[in-house]
Amino acid sequence: MPVKVKNTTESEITLDDLGGIVIPADGTYVDLSESFTAIDLALSDDLLEHIASGSLVVNTGEVDLSIADGIRYVSLYKHLNPVYPDGKEVIRAESRPPGSTTTFTMRGDDQAIGDGKVLMWDFSNTDDDIPAPEGYRRKRIRLRFNDYVYIKDGCLYFFNALFGSYADMYVVCPAGQYYRDRQGNLVQATEDTPVVHYVIHHMFCGTCPMGDELNAEGCQIDPLPPNYELWVEITVPSSDSQSKGYGELELYRTRNILLPGEEV
Repeated sequence: MPVKVKNTTESEITLDDLGGIVIPADGTYVDLSESFTAIDLALSDDLLEHIASGSLVVNTGEVDLSIADGIRYVSLYKHLNPVYPDGKEVIRAESRPPGSTTTFTMRGDDQAIGDGKVLMWDFSNTDDDIPAPEGYRRKRIRLRFNDYVYIKDGCLYFFNALFGSYADMYVVCPAGQYYRDRQGNLVQATEDTPVVHYVIHHMFCGTCPMGDELNAEGCQIDPLPPNYELWVEITVPSSDSQSKGYGELELYRTRNILLPGEEV
């Protein structure tokens, strides 16, 4: 956000710790944010001293601030929080990234938004079956999203689950796309590659129509890139031929519907 200053004295003011920039005495505004980072300004003792003495007035690009609000406005850049035009800091207790919206979904994307695979399983059939450890059956439900998404919470609903049933969830980089290794280097996946195992052997049993919640304190820091996949694997004893269930995800995403004329 802009940090403009105006000299209220009859002499030029030089800010030595900002490279010797000169604020003229003609009352014009100088936009310091064009030449300096937010941290540079927040750590400038010369700037803060002149604001405190009243010799420099801070302007947000919309309004002039009082001495106290001017100091606070510049100093708040140390915290990198948004600031209202009157200089008040915006404090947000939740983790939803700015510009995103909360979305609850039980299915992924395909050609549009929310028209993809449904997060549902039924062990009375062989749909989505994959190889499983000895003595078990396993299904894998693969979801993908067309936009960047942030995963937050989830919930599993299940019916007639046998003792020993469990769920795993993975973030998967599709073959041909890129992920970062432990050193931060980009690596191209030669096959579908799980990169995060964020639900590990979550056991469940019986019937839970109200849902078994998987809660997090906040959403993931880095969003899933478009077309990354979520794999939900449900593993049950091999004798199970009747349990079923479905799941819901709480996501943060910039779009949850296509407006007229919009494309994926």
